[in-house]
Amino acid sequence: MTWLRVFIHRLLGLFLKRKLDQELEDEIRSHLDMQIQDNLRQGMSPDEARYEAMRKFGGVEQVKESYRDRRSLAVVDSTLQDLRYALRTLRRSPGFTAVAVLTLALGIGANTAIFSMFEGVVLAPLPYREAERLVTVWYSISVNPRVYPSAPDFRDWRRNARSFEKMGAIGGRAHDLTNPGTPEHLDGREISSGFFSMLGVNLRLGREFSSQEDQPGGDPVVIISNRLWQDRFGASPEALGRSVTLDGIDRTIVGVLPSGFEFGGHGEADVYTPFWQSNPVLMTDRAIRPGFTCVARLKPDVTIDQAKSEMVTIQNSLNQLYPSTNDDWGINVEPLKQ
Repeated sequence: MTWLRVFIHRLLGLFLKRKLDQELEDEIRSHLDMQIQDNLRQGMSPDEARYEAMRKFGGVEQVKESYRDRRSLAVVDSTLQDLRYALRTLRRSPGFTAVAVLTLALGIGANTAIFSMFEGVVLAPLPYREAERLVTVWYSISVNPRVYPSAPDFRDWRRNARSFEKMGAIGGRAHDLTNPGTPEHLDGREISSGFFSMLGVNLRLGREFSSQEDQPGGDPVVIISNRLWQDRFGASPEALGRSVTLDGIDRTIVGVLPSGFEFGGHGEADVYTPFWQSNPVLMTDRAIRPGFTCVARLKPDVTIDQAKSEMVTIQNSLNQLYPSTNDDWGINVEPLKQ
């Protein structure tokens, strides 16, 4: 345990510096006085005796520095000295100090924000079941690998692809809520049936949309957020089956999402409605690309490259069948996290 005793002795040296320096000064003076007395007894003059004593002892300051290095933690001691010097310099220049502190604060704040975003987006896993199997599917052209698909092509993808367990669509749509309670403008999403089960997200209450509801003319239904459920319905299970009025349409609540759910990094939406109810024309016109994201879950034994190869084949067939609207679209399949 010799190293431990040495470490403790050196650590104490950082806090007893003034006392130890005085003891060292006294010891050096005592040693020089003894040597001077010996030199005087040998017949030297006082000046000669002091000079010879100093010559034999060596550099006093070098001895002090060597002793200080041995008794303390050199790196820590040096850092403390630099810090004290920096503080004295800053105290003498208050204007420069203010600019330096402001610059450091902005730099630290910016780096903290960037790292927090990096950690949340890149390092942290996505909050979905087996998220590594989730991918997005896009049209692709030479200048843009992510072009929104048309609704008819999406339906053909979902019907014909064998590489995926499930495929879903999600897009943004705001709503004005006028009942129950105070009117409020809400952030909303339009989704295809089975979207939450594809992600592996369980609803807090109720169910997802059925395939019959996810059609033009389907029953007007809605899934609401945990926030809206608590604010408008007091977190009552009896909220299921009641209605909310969105854009003048009464929609029946069929499900409630868990707290904190969001998709795509855009924050929590308050209402989710069936995608294909809003505009029946979307279901048939391949020239319209309404701006939704296609998300799919790979089967366990299928790679992204295999899925992309299959999707390219499917899309090439659609391009040949509908040359007037499908302008030789390519396909891009990439991890949802990307």
